[in-house]
Amino acid sequence: MPLLGFAVCFGLSAVLPNFNLSRDLGFIQQVNGLLQMLGPFFVAALVLVAGFPGDELDKPMGGLPPYLFLAGEEYSPTRRELFAYLFAYLAGLSVLTYLGGGLVIAASNPTPQPVMLWFAGALHGLLALCMKAAYGALLIHLFAVTLLGLHFLGSFLASSRIVR
Repeated sequence: MPLLGFAVCFGLSAVLPNFNLSRDLGFIQQVNGLLQMLGPFFVAALVLVAGFPGDELDKPMGGLPPYLFLAGEEYSPTRRELFAYLFAYLAGLSVLTYLGGGLVIAASNPTPQPVMLWFAGALHGLLALCMKAAYGALLIHLFAVTLLGLHFLGSFLASSRIVR
């Protein structure tokens, strides 16, 4: 999915060079506003998973369960472990995407500083185009995995019986 996202974003950046991606009130600024809310949401989901009452989350996943290779052996994590890995990954990825957006803005808007002028014009703008495409791929990946995590968490919470 990230490779497909990179290809799509690279093509769109090449076809739509005047799209407001990194200028004032551009797409990256709008997305960074959303990422400022998503990071704490992922941490809150991680806390919810860690403190969820009962032992329902400590059972293996049904169907064809996911697995990890640890020390050369196949390991099937419990639901709690899988949700914890997923939301910790998403929290870290949202921070990296936020910082990546700042880097794309810095590289896309040349300033009088020689390093930024070289960076933005390197390879006739191909480097900046690749950075925009990489940011778009990272963003698509973040939102796809977020929807997957919300689906799994929502499905679990809807089907669980919380004993109070």
